[in-house]
Amino acid sequence: MNRKRPALFPHGRPEKVRREFYSVLSHLHRTPLSSAGGYLDLIRKGYAGRLNKAQCGYLSQARASLRQLRRVIDAFLDLVAFDLDLIPRQSEATDLAAFLRQAQDEISAAAAGAGRAVDFRLPQGRLAVRVDPKWLQVLSDELLSNAFRLAPRGSRIEIRLDSNRRAALLTVSDRGPGVPAEQLRRLGEPFFQSRGAAAKAPGGERGGMGLALADRIVRMAGGRLRPRLRPRGGLVMTAELPLAPAPAFARAG
Repeated sequence: MNRKRPALFPHGRPEKVRREFYSVLSHLHRTPLSSAGGYLDLIRKGYAGRLNKAQCGYLSQARASLRQLRRVIDAFLDLVAFDLDLIPRQSEATDLAAFLRQAQDEISAAAAGAGRAVDFRLPQGRLAVRVDPKWLQVLSDELLSNAFRLAPRGSRIEIRLDSNRRAALLTVSDRGPGVPAEQLRRLGEPFFQSRGAAAKAPGGERGGMGLALADRIVRMAGGRLRPRLRPRGGLVMTAELPLAPAPAFARAG
């Protein structure tokens, strides 16, 4: 009973071992999801017979739950990849301002679908950061999904991009329920869920793997994720991403 148990993740092992471990873990989690999604699509297309209105409603809920489960598993596997040091650091610079300008219409449409509106404050010039466009997409998705879930319907979410001499400052603020001040520093922990007002809100708790993944992306770039409470209610998340001199930019999307 006193034997030392092996670590869950193969930290410090050769990269080949770590990649094989990640590949097996990814297969075990994603394959059942793909299979379940395929069967739901067959039902939706009528291969199991014609559906009545109630059955269509249940099917729609099942597909939405599966999408949410896929999102959670993707975030978990991305966290594992960061933890195993399998994510290469970005050497080229990406124009963060251009990235957000390109995503503006899509973000606005997603917010409208969730019953919210978005106000953008973006600079006209370039702001270069050393973050792969793929991870910029994940970062913005996680910060926004947290706001979309907890901001009241009909409220406005603010997306602002500023800079100082050292860093680009990407800020997402909402008017949803906040968290106790003493819990702010824990929002980047993978399995932390707030127990304040946010926990009782319709969208659920603040925190979780999404914000933990956002924190890993920002830290990989040499920055930090700073949460703070709005004076009149809500949460402000600011990602500080060090500026990079960039004669040549990676594609923003």
